[in-house]
Amino acid sequence: MSDLVRHIDAHAIADQPALVHAAAHPPITTVATADTAPLHRLQVATLGHLYFLGTVLEVFGPDFSPTDLERGKTEGDASFDTLTSAQQRFPVNARLAWLTVSAFRQAWNFAVVPPPDLRSGAAAGLAVEIGA
Repeated sequence: MSDLVRHIDAHAIADQPALVHAAAHPPITTVATADTAPLHRLQVATLGHLYFLGTVLEVFGPDFSPTDLERGKTEGDASFDTLTSAQQRFPVNARLAWLTVSAFRQAWNFAVVPPPDLRSGAAAGLAVEIGA
């Protein structure tokens, strides 16, 4: 079993902190080569989906309120349209999708996780530390 599959198997549970933690700690941290670049891109896409799902759970969790609903119906990065557009971007550009999720998270004052660096696989300078 690959490191990426083991990582997903260990962290892909309906638990917001676990999903965001998994996105913040990519399992593949080696420097990308021509042979491994597709694996690094797959890691960005896979962990990006976990980051997206963690965000959905964080927004719509038990503390979701009518105020949150109104906030999400506004325009700009805090809108639910932003989150929807991120989901639609994954098949085309996973890194851009990740950055769109981050813009939404920042607008909601949630911890932001940068996407893994495609050159090394490691998270590119965590803006906010997400658990060890």
